[in-house]
Amino acid sequence: MGDKLNGDLVKKKKVTSLSSRRRRKSASASSINIRTEEQEASSWLHTNFRMRECIRFTPVKDVKNITLDFDVPCQCGRSKSLHDDRYLRNQDPSVAWNVSTHTQTTNTNAYGDIEFVGSSAKPAKFIRLDHETPTRKILQLLKEQWHLGTPNLLISVTGGAKDFNMTSRLKGVFRKGLTKVALSTNAWIITGGTHAGVMKHVGEAVRDYTLGTGTFGNKSIVNIGIAPWGVTHNREELISNMGKYPAFYRVEEPEGMAASLDPNHTHFILVDNGTDKKFGTEIKLRGKIEKAISEMRLDRNRSDIMTVPVVCVVLEGGPGTIQTVWSAITNGTPSVVVAGSGRAADLLAWAVLNVPEKDIPIKDRQGKIIIQKRSVINATFEAKLKSEMEKEFGSRNLDTMVGWVKDCLRRKDLITVFELDAKGSAKDIDLAILQALLKVNTGRVQDQLKLALAWDRIDIAKSEIFTDDRKWKQGELDEALHIALTNNQVDFVRLFLESGESLWEFLTVKRLTRLYNEIRPNTLLYNLLAKIRDEDKNFHTQFTLIDVGHLMEKLTDDTYEPLYLDKKDPDRYQLTEDEEIGFSQGRWAESTAMASQTGAGNPIMDVDFATTASVADLHALPPPNPGSMVDFRSYADLSVIHCNPVAIRERRFDNPARELFLWSVLLNQHEMAALFWEDGSDAMAAALAASQIMKSMAAEEDEIDTFNDFEEKAEEYEEMACGVLTECYKEDEERALLLLVRELPFWGNSTCLRLGISSDDKRYISHSASQTLLSVIWYGKLERQHTSTLRLMCCLVFPPFLYLLLKFREPETDEIEEYTPPPRQKSKEDVKGDKLNQSLNMIEMQREKASSTANLLEEDQDGSQVTFTEYEEGIDIRARRKLKNYEKFKYFFNAPVVSFCYNVFSYIFFLALFSYIMLISFNPVMSTAEIVLTAWVTTLVFEEMRQIIQEETKGFLKLVNWIDDYWNRLDCVCLLTFYIGLILRLQDSDSLLQIARYLWAIDVMLYYIRFLHVFYINRQMGPKLIMIGKMMVDLVFFVGILFVIMLGYGVSMQAILYPNESRIVPLIEGIFYKPYFQIYGELFLEEVRGEIDCTTNATLIAAGGQRCPETHWLVIVLLVLYMMLSNVLLLNLLIAMFSYTFEAVQENTDIFWKFQRYALIVEYMRRPPLVPPLIIFSHFWILTRAILRNCCCRIRTGYFAVKIVRPLKQNLTIDEHKQLSLFEMINTEKYLQDKESLDLANSDERIKATHQKVDSIVQFIDQWKEEPEDDDEEGAQGGGSSSSAGGGGAPINRKLDNRMKKLEVQMERTQQALDWIIKAMIENKMGAKSGPPKLKEIKGKDENINYEDLSDDDDDTYKVATSIEELGLMLHYKARLGPYPGTAIQRFKVPDQLVHWEIEFQGYTPTNYTAPIVLSNPIWADEDLLAMPKDIRPPLCYNQMDKQCKVSRISYTGAYTVKDGLPLNPKGRTGMIGRGLLGRFGPNHAADPIVTRWKKKPDGTPWEEDGKKVLEFVAIQRKDNQQWAIPGGMVEPGQLVSQTLKAEFSEEALGKLAKTEAEIKEITEQLDKFFMNGIEVYKGYVDDPRNTDNAWMETVAVNYHDETNGTLVHFALQAGDDAQAVRWQRISAKMPLYASHTAMLKRVAQIHDANF
Repeated sequence: MGDKLNGDLVKKKKVTSLSSRRRRKSASASSINIRTEEQEASSWLHTNFRMRECIRFTPVKDVKNITLDFDVPCQCGRSKSLHDDRYLRNQDPSVAWNVSTHTQTTNTNAYGDIEFVGSSAKPAKFIRLDHETPTRKILQLLKEQWHLGTPNLLISVTGGAKDFNMTSRLKGVFRKGLTKVALSTNAWIITGGTHAGVMKHVGEAVRDYTLGTGTFGNKSIVNIGIAPWGVTHNREELISNMGKYPAFYRVEEPEGMAASLDPNHTHFILVDNGTDKKFGTEIKLRGKIEKAISEMRLDRNRSDIMTVPVVCVVLEGGPGTIQTVWSAITNGTPSVVVAGSGRAADLLAWAVLNVPEKDIPIKDRQGKIIIQKRSVINATFEAKLKSEMEKEFGSRNLDTMVGWVKDCLRRKDLITVFELDAKGSAKDIDLAILQALLKVNTGRVQDQLKLALAWDRIDIAKSEIFTDDRKWKQGELDEALHIALTNNQVDFVRLFLESGESLWEFLTVKRLTRLYNEIRPNTLLYNLLAKIRDEDKNFHTQFTLIDVGHLMEKLTDDTYEPLYLDKKDPDRYQLTEDEEIGFSQGRWAESTAMASQTGAGNPIMDVDFATTASVADLHALPPPNPGSMVDFRSYADLSVIHCNPVAIRERRFDNPARELFLWSVLLNQHEMAALFWEDGSDAMAAALAASQIMKSMAAEEDEIDTFNDFEEKAEEYEEMACGVLTECYKEDEERALLLLVRELPFWGNSTCLRLGISSDDKRYISHSASQTLLSVIWYGKLERQHTSTLRLMCCLVFPPFLYLLLKFREPETDEIEEYTPPPRQKSKEDVKGDKLNQSLNMIEMQREKASSTANLLEEDQDGSQVTFTEYEEGIDIRARRKLKNYEKFKYFFNAPVVSFCYNVFSYIFFLALFSYIMLISFNPVMSTAEIVLTAWVTTLVFEEMRQIIQEETKGFLKLVNWIDDYWNRLDCVCLLTFYIGLILRLQDSDSLLQIARYLWAIDVMLYYIRFLHVFYINRQMGPKLIMIGKMMVDLVFFVGILFVIMLGYGVSMQAILYPNESRIVPLIEGIFYKPYFQIYGELFLEEVRGEIDCTTNATLIAAGGQRCPETHWLVIVLLVLYMMLSNVLLLNLLIAMFSYTFEAVQENTDIFWKFQRYALIVEYMRRPPLVPPLIIFSHFWILTRAILRNCCCRIRTGYFAVKIVRPLKQNLTIDEHKQLSLFEMINTEKYLQDKESLDLANSDERIKATHQKVDSIVQFIDQWKEEPEDDDEEGAQGGGSSSSAGGGGAPINRKLDNRMKKLEVQMERTQQALDWIIKAMIENKMGAKSGPPKLKEIKGKDENINYEDLSDDDDDTYKVATSIEELGLMLHYKARLGPYPGTAIQRFKVPDQLVHWEIEFQGYTPTNYTAPIVLSNPIWADEDLLAMPKDIRPPLCYNQMDKQCKVSRISYTGAYTVKDGLPLNPKGRTGMIGRGLLGRFGPNHAADPIVTRWKKKPDGTPWEEDGKKVLEFVAIQRKDNQQWAIPGGMVEPGQLVSQTLKAEFSEEALGKLAKTEAEIKEITEQLDKFFMNGIEVYKGYVDDPRNTDNAWMETVAVNYHDETNGTLVHFALQAGDDAQAVRWQRISAKMPLYASHTAMLKRVAQIHDANF
């Protein structure tokens, strides 16, 4: 009778005692057993492994410089003094020393952990063992003692044992690639183990990973060093018969034949053959160990699985390295040669890349002829190879080494060359290593796929296996998919599905059962399934899908019926006795065999379900009963429509993505679950079910971290469901509501709304779509927008008013309206929405795609059409047709809001009646009112029974779920109290009547409290009730604490005041009554002080008199402490608890209120329309209909077929169901796209992308900076082994330089060819009449010229003149800069050494430019001489006064040269001919007035720095180039220089051109006085950017100084003419100025002895 609130409103962390006990147990076990484990390991190692030592001292012959007898060395390498005395006697010292005859083995004395002093690496395992130790024991050591398990790959790194250098970029790529391949594939790395050469590089790679991840991260790299014991430096620190845990080892640089162990290795195997200071003693045993590891199976449970693959990585090295590679190639081990590392590696790389090849036809495994390239070693190549090897290693054993290389080249397919930035090479070394292994398995795709899966390298699978030209047969990837699922390899599963793998073909009952049986033990799912299995009466050793079904039923609280518990076909998901799960058989072969079988046709996947049955299969099904309704309300009905008979026959699943999704969720593999969630249907239902499963599994988990992880994942699934619902609601509101209440056959016939409630997903239920749906259900068929409270009340009082005041959702027309989506305004993103509407309305197209059961159900056997009749059962939220008057009346009373209102009125009458009886009419004789009340309460009992029966769960869970609601518990207490009081009321006893009165009085109080339930519908009052409920929980905990303190104080006070009290009542009063009321202020101080009327007489006391207390000061002290604890501490604690609960609920008030609406709405939706006590008639009708339906088979159809329960489900046809499924699927894809866009926009993703781009840029810069070791062009083209040593090859600028050289050679040849053509044409009289043009000779680069100096990057090497002397002597600089001012035209580059005309500059072709304004022949410009032939150019008055033009062509620098009628710049070449912006050929004279004054402080005193006063000058900012300069300008024709000085200063500094005539006159008079005296500062050439070879600037700079600042103070500076700004500027060397003005100002400062 109440609403059910699922889940706590304020969740608290679950901390159990079990988890703490586990941690305590683990900690104690680790502290107690650690020493025992070390002792056991030491005993085993010491017993099973041997070492070897020399037992026959055999002195070395012909030893010189030995003065002492004990220094004589033995042939084993150790001196005489290091031998035991008993081994010094040798009967025959002339016999050569031999390991087998001169040594013996004893138990090893060096093993344990080695800790490197000064290193941050973890302690490494080490052991000293004999070189003939069986590999079986070594593997046992690795797996059982060192717990290394089985690797997926073995990387044997070989190369130089001495330190060698690699380029920084190659070193970085090697380290990164090696650690990447080791981590991604769970590989072991085996090296020589010493701190030198290639071993050191490998160790540093491991160290870089350790530092990058911090304390080895989640994964550790297994780096095993196999080194000779005899050359191990400081090996005496490792010796102990009991083992060392740890042994402290210091890495040093040893001298002679010794090497320190590398601190970055994780394990060391120190091989001992009895020798000392001899390298190479470990090679044979290392080979045996690698061979033994390569024979280990990757999976012991499978017979067809591969063994551990091995690859050899080669860096640098000498002849021994070539021998190692030869041995590896001979044994079929692929090798990766790192080009650029030097010596042997570079030589092998060169040989592999340059060996000649020939196409040879061979037969493959299928007998087909294929063309394969084979190496052909001819005499020329062999001679070149021999020459290179002799150059690198000398002539010793040359033929043997050449033979090794030739043998390797014959198996070239086993060698992979890694070369930085080479076109045919991998980008990273990890790819090169893995590609080398795949090359060995070329043609064996399944083996390659096994390797990729074992390594978990999806990139390798995509690039090498799943190529565009490969077509996969059906079933060929089944077992690979199974392994990927088992290993949680999500990317592989996605790749297989994208490659065409069919889940419908893949997933069978047998395979899914096998997946559940491959769960790792000691996991939560395994324990839960084991518990379910053990509870089964038919005990079996393996899990079945029936067990999974029962577990799902338990985890979902019977929310829906699990698919595996199909009562109609219980054996469908149960394996037969003859079926065996081949866990130990060759599963890969099994899948291949399955792929070769044809089966029963290829399935055609429908948009929603795998309805792949043929028409014959569907006709074989039993036909539906005529007239029966086919809908989605029961699984029995849905089995007719959706169960695929082909799937039933082949024991497959109709919706395999759903099964794998649930499997992933149960295994807590959420990335895998997300993949199948995207691939499956019913996205919201799947997410909600997963959320409920996660929360249920969290309740079963004891570990707090795992509990929090389950809760977090549950929230993620809820977010997914909300996201899909949001997209659906935005697209189409009505369809979104239908999705919430449609029945889901693959989710136990439940609905999304029901799943959301069961999973306690408050955000989903509080979603706008869910709340809209609840509002629609609440108002029933009434139109909620037009149903105001006033109108509703009027209709409740007088129902006929409903025809006038209320509106219904149904249309007013008589025609049945088909469901069509509401129109939407199109946007750019609505293309998909348009396609959606088209797809949803094209049901006929879906029928043509597959033979679905819907086709066959449209017509019965007689050809008549099946009619879909609507029933009263369920809900209908759609508006279909016009309602008749009686239907409006029925739907009005069936509306939950109307039922709620009438029930509230009824409950108020009930409370009024009950109150009237208790207050006025409770007499010994029962009145009519009491009889009515009793009957009323009896109807409430029947109503509670109906609620229990109509619970959506089944069996005993109905009662459990009903009693779980505290409102129902309150109803139960009220009813029990009432009937107990009624029984006592009917007894003929006054005392019992009085007790009955008390019970009914309490009962009426409880019923009043029960009335609070109606406030849940109010948005403001509902959350307050939730707060009260939570506070009641807090109050219970508080009362428990208070009771303990109160009991302690009460006992103490009673014992002191009334010792030896034997009466029960006084004891109870003293212990409980008085301490409780003291909390509220009733302190009983009179009794504590003994100031009450009392007696000490035992007789009076026994008769009930008040006993006198024995007062004591301790009672007062106890009272004070008690009041502080109870009133101050505990009450404030209670207030704090209430405040926390209030805030927690208040923050989510809206969510809580929306969530609790569901239970209230559902309750009143299912209530009969009649209210108590008339509800008894509805109960009688429901009971009668249920009896008739279950007992009489003839009326099980039709009206009586309606179930007793009225489910919250929408009646839908098959086509409508398909429409909604497609609608949900499309919006799910849209949600995923939006989510992906948000993820990409996330700051973390953007930082990651930026990081990748920066890495690419850094890599490119490193490549550009690297210089080759050999610049020889032949070497760069592969003429020698040094071509690989350069790593990245020549830098970009050198490559461009080489290309330019080639272009110059081609141009020279082209010129010669053209000369020959012209000459031939002239000789044959075919030339032009004017004769051949004279072509300039094109030559290559002049070796005497440093062309690098012409680069723009070296502009800062030029020096600007800073003094008058430098200005006259230095080369012009600014006159050679480009581009030319105001244009983009570049000058011809002129180096410093070729500026002067006296120096020949071959190939000097300056740019010809004259500005258009100059070519327009203004008065201040000459005519264009360059446009005229040389012989007719008019002579100008060079080096003299040109009277015709009224200008001076005399240069201040002296006479200048005139060539071909054109003057030459006296300072030399500028890279440009013509005049540019200058008007005159030759010198263009200008005047620069330098007006100065002293800089003053605010107080008027001169400003000084470094003991000198500071000058200021008038500076202007030029408009053309924005540079600051001295005011100045060109000397106009016929104008004197002095006039120009005064005019230019006025125009540019004082803005003369912008003044009035009166102002101009005043300025002229003042300037005449000021400019009468000036000091000439400079007269000569100006390094101006406008200069050319034929025109240049010269100036006269005159300083006009205002010593007292009395003249210029009257002038206001104002920019004019060509000036943009003007100001007084301090003269300083730090200020950049235009042209050569800095040198002029320096001269001015020197004249006035001012600071510069």
